[in-house]
Amino acid sequence: MGIFSGSVLALCILLLVTLIFGRVYCSFLCPLGIWQDVVGRVAGTFKSKKQRLTHCGKPLNWVRYIILGIVGAFFAFGITYPFAFLDPYSTYGRFASMLFGNAAKGMNNLLSSIFPASFGLQRFANFQLWAFAVALFMFCAVTVLSSFMGRIWCNAICPVGSLLSIISPFSMFRMHIDSDKCKHCKQCELHCKSHCIDSENDGIDLSRCVVCFNCASRCNFGAMSYRFSWIPGANARKGAKEKDSTADITEVQKEEPEDIGRRQMLIGLAAGVVAASAASLISKVNGPAEEKLSGVVPDGFDNGAAIPVGIVPPGGLSRIHLKENCTACQACVSACPKGIIHPSITEYGIEGFMMPVISYVQGFCDYDCHACSDVCPAGALEHISLEEKRKTQIGEVHFSPKNCLVPKLDANCGQCARHCPTGAILMIRLNTGKMFPRITPESRSACIGCGRCEYYCPADPKGMTVIPKSIHSIAQPIPVVEDVS
Repeated sequence: MGIFSGSVLALCILLLVTLIFGRVYCSFLCPLGIWQDVVGRVAGTFKSKKQRLTHCGKPLNWVRYIILGIVGAFFAFGITYPFAFLDPYSTYGRFASMLFGNAAKGMNNLLSSIFPASFGLQRFANFQLWAFAVALFMFCAVTVLSSFMGRIWCNAICPVGSLLSIISPFSMFRMHIDSDKCKHCKQCELHCKSHCIDSENDGIDLSRCVVCFNCASRCNFGAMSYRFSWIPGANARKGAKEKDSTADITEVQKEEPEDIGRRQMLIGLAAGVVAASAASLISKVNGPAEEKLSGVVPDGFDNGAAIPVGIVPPGGLSRIHLKENCTACQACVSACPKGIIHPSITEYGIEGFMMPVISYVQGFCDYDCHACSDVCPAGALEHISLEEKRKTQIGEVHFSPKNCLVPKLDANCGQCARHCPTGAILMIRLNTGKMFPRITPESRSACIGCGRCEYYCPADPKGMTVIPKSIHSIAQPIPVVEDVS
């Protein structure tokens, strides 16, 4: 995620850890990788002893590097959605939010119907059918593949795993087979979750090895070890044994031209991905391109321009910033205590599918909350303080007098002004004696688009609605006036 979110520190730490220890991220830190291990363990309980055993398989290099190349190519043109769809953290985040989270709510509501005094009813405020369907599809795909093929998702589909597979063969510490101790019992090969050990030839495909230590724990002869490998002859080469004879050394040297060509291909591919990353980081430093900003819809309401749809959560800065950084992990969707953030469907266009968008149908943005910006791991929602959040304009109020109940039903209302936390909605007295909402250019500048007025407005259609701002701005205090009537 560090590459595609522009977080140089996160990227450097991940690459450095891989260069030192190998693909330990995939084995111990990646939530999707851990989920695959859990599924594999559970699935193993339903298999016979023979079915649980694995064998060394051929690496699907053409699959993983084509996917990595496509993701890198899209990213070079500023399109991050292919990565957002396959990123392991984001994929698991969608599982947790759309599947596990909603299942937990359903269980809670079931218990609430049985024990109403102990369990409160929870709303499915952020539930979206399409987002649920996508999460369910990915969940089934990952679960089925890991049940029958182990870590095939990590080693053939995941772009993060493919990127780390380029570095892991050169790591400082690696798994190693001691030819003198190995009895070729195949225990290491039969229990390798990545199917990357060739025990017959004392070889390990280090590009697929996730350093899970299953092989070392199964070896009864101490032939498997995890050791410092930046010394001559310590590299566990696939298909080549460590021998001291001149003939074997010559045989290994004959294989070098092919191996060098393969390495050059991988290094070239890595250079392309890094170049694309650098281009994105430069654009983030210099700001959005002018041609992108020139297409932003103006925020005025009376100029005949199309009204933008989709309210970007606080800290998102703009729709462009959100699309360039969001990986649709849905951490903000799960963290929102009001349940007003949900995965987008068409609000941001096809390239913003499943990215977070705010809706005020079932709630409003709490004036004293900035949980969404606190949990975003990709920088799509920048971390802002509560004071900054209270001044951030994510939208502006728009008043439709013809929908207001005061003139329509000659009724007293004032719900909009009563709940506005910034005083952006004023009230004036009509000739009938009823108080009527009024929004001036000065008062609108104080609006932060929290949606309280829209949520509490009893009219249908709404008299008060919040229009999204394409680019977030800072709210201005209302000038003090003596008489607004």
